[in-house]
Amino acid sequence: MTNLTAPLKFYVPLTKDAYQIAETFRKEQHQPEKAKQVYLNTLAVYAVNFYLQCMEVETSLEASDSWNLALRSLMDVADLLVKYWGRLECRPVLPNAKICYLPPETREDRVGYLVVEINEATNLATLLGFAQTAPASCLDLSQLNSLENLIEQLPEKEQSPSVRLRQLLQDKQLPEKEQSPSARLRQLLQGKDPSSNTEIAQSPEDTYYNNSQDS
Repeated sequence: MTNLTAPLKFYVPLTKDAYQIAETFRKEQHQPEKAKQVYLNTLAVYAVNFYLQCMEVETSLEASDSWNLALRSLMDVADLLVKYWGRLECRPVLPNAKICYLPPETREDRVGYLVVEINEATNLATLLGFAQTAPASCLDLSQLNSLENLIEQLPEKEQSPSVRLRQLLQDKQLPEKEQSPSARLRQLLQGKDPSSNTEIAQSPEDTYYNNSQDS
């Protein structure tokens, strides 16, 4: 018997605010190809963040690599930090795409992959499907799991004491594990030595630059 149930999808309107953020990030880049990459990544992350907010799932755009100027300039990242879970990669594709390419820097340090179709003609972002792992360099869109699979993976709004304890124990073990290149780069840009977990001393010029950026 034929299954007539269509996979669950979610449509996010691409608002003026979404385009303004994506355009701001795009203008930071000097190479047209890189600028387009950042632009689409930003729209995809914006759409997924909107969806998760609707699901009352806590996220942090500011702590995401995709919202960090240095990291999004150096890497092809479209991550969204989901609190109590991890980094969810939000990969953009254009209409009629068959596969979704995954850059090497996104195949580690991720809790899953959500593919988002960006259609500027209709001003819609469509959440197409979810994959928990990415063993290859691309995802076949016809093989994606439904959004229902993502919903089952999302953290609960209120954590039980046992879950919080498990999270604390995992956090204590993280420095002992081998870090992904993106995680090491993130720590370096934050002024920490990933090998010793200590802060890197800044030169007076660096201190002046950072202070001027903050003012």
